[in-house]
Amino acid sequence: HITRIASHSSHRKMIAATLLAAAVLSIHPIGLRICKNSVCRKAGSADTLDSLFALAAASDQANSNQNGGVALATLQEAFAASRVQACGCLGGCGSGPNVVTTDGGPSDVFHDVYKPSSCAALLDHVGVTVPEAAQ
Repeated sequence: HITRIASHSSHRKMIAATLLAAAVLSIHPIGLRICKNSVCRKAGSADTLDSLFALAAASDQANSNQNGGVALATLQEAFAASRVQACGCLGGCGSGPNVVTTDGGPSDVFHDVYKPSSCAALLDHVGVTVPEAAQ
């Protein structure tokens, strides 16, 4: 019986984490899309995507909410996933990795995005504040 209660409690926490992730995803539109097509992939877009995701997870916004019993890592991951996403070709092949903003304003395509400072600047451009220590 004790095992069943513990299992039920962890199941509830998993459901709460899933609902929290869904809520975060619905509140925050995708802010950046990173081309994962072949030319950009060869230029390092996977590393750019990883950097943007990690910086978004370390952002002030991802760490400012009361987590209500949900693991902070779950909240950070949900926030990062709500702001950073892979996509197909954005044009400008040969100038990649290419990133486009999709924050509701005019879409801007940025080329040759691979340095952490460039990634942090792009996140700032879409309203995600990355602490200087994380850069």
